[in-house]
Amino acid sequence: VTSVIAPDQEGQWREVTTKREVEDALIEENIRRFSQARDTPFLQEPLLSAVGPFGTSPGAESILNGTFQIPDGVDQYAAKLIPHLQRLPEVAAGRKISLLMDPEEYRKGWRKAREATASGPSRLHFGHFIANAYDDKISLFDSVMAAIPHATGLSPSRWQHGIDCELEKKAGNTRVDSLRTILLFEADANQNFKKVGRDMMYLAEELNALASEQFGSRKTLSSVDQSLNKRLTFDLMRQLKRPGAVCSNDAKSCYDRVVHSVASLCMQRVGVPPEPIVCMFTTIQNLEHCIRTAYGDSTVTFSGQLWAVPMHGLGQGNGAGPPIWGVVSTPVIAMLHDEGYGAFFKASISGTELSFIGYAFVDDTDLVTIPAGHATSQEVALEMQEMVDMWEGGIRATGGAIVPEKSHWYLVDFKWQNDVWRYASIDETPAELYVRDFNGQRKKLERLAVQEAERTLGV
Repeated sequence: VTSVIAPDQEGQWREVTTKREVEDALIEENIRRFSQARDTPFLQEPLLSAVGPFGTSPGAESILNGTFQIPDGVDQYAAKLIPHLQRLPEVAAGRKISLLMDPEEYRKGWRKAREATASGPSRLHFGHFIANAYDDKISLFDSVMAAIPHATGLSPSRWQHGIDCELEKKAGNTRVDSLRTILLFEADANQNFKKVGRDMMYLAEELNALASEQFGSRKTLSSVDQSLNKRLTFDLMRQLKRPGAVCSNDAKSCYDRVVHSVASLCMQRVGVPPEPIVCMFTTIQNLEHCIRTAYGDSTVTFSGQLWAVPMHGLGQGNGAGPPIWGVVSTPVIAMLHDEGYGAFFKASISGTELSFIGYAFVDDTDLVTIPAGHATSQEVALEMQEMVDMWEGGIRATGGAIVPEKSHWYLVDFKWQNDVWRYASIDETPAELYVRDFNGQRKKLERLAVQEAERTLGV
């Protein structure tokens, strides 16, 4: 960007064009962006002290082993989420990703990398490490240096410098709160983060530890497959003439709001040792950010070390970000299953009972409620409201929030006349759905008619 639209001291939005004005506006916005989760349950007492900044305290260990006593005053949805953060039995028995760094695997990883990939502010870029990967001795040294922080949890000081690269989400929209901030880590730091995410996903898939509803960040699964699942669900509703509801919702600033202690618990749950987790989140919490615009990189910086509660989030550009969201969203989905929400069907031939809470692709989620027995449209709407409240509360416990303006819902019911059916209109099935936004205010969601198409995940 060469200019941005930012609020002045009176709160009036205006365009700024000089290098320093642009940088100051973006720094102020990014401090706000990376601090959005500060009022969420795990960054407030009593969970803040009990779990700690990295999810490695004795209290965090008691959550993982299932012995944690939830203190009074804990948010009700965080309290419901905590039991679903317990370690998998296989992990408790010793299954974990390796802390070793195989030199040959390290070489192969760098040889697949693209030299043009941007990285942090030091003069060590992707090209250096790719070239080193073709020399056995140098790449062996590099792999040893990469293994030290991975196995010990130490964060090298060079890694604690990053670049916030500002890009337009939509061409021509340069409001600071509408820009996308890509966080450029040091090349070797991000390569380590990618390894953690990749190894974690391999083990989680092997242990069947990921929610079947989550198709994002997973091999062999795609948004197209998820869209087909949704269409098949609508077909079943129509064929069986069973009322139901669908709520398409979007999480706000998905990767920028993830609370590190919650992410740590979710990662340890599926077999990641504390050391690489502490390394990654120490790097992010101590990161000194500069701003990259069309004017170049700023000399002014900002750092999360200035606050008692550090800035959180994973950083868009973090190679482990998509896998981490996969393991963070899984306990929230499990919480809704445990409360009995979702869609329920029985296969006609095999008699197999099917249930699911919806369709997720990264942070875009369609919640579905189709009761197992007979239900009226009003009962369906009431159950969907409870489900949305539970989902929003669970997402908020991880640091996230729902964007009401990017969310909508459908209530599906059927009317018969002379043995001919049709979809019931909104006037015939009056109902409203509300969700809490990132400021804690309840907002009414837009309700669409059944026949009204709307772009949703993968379509």
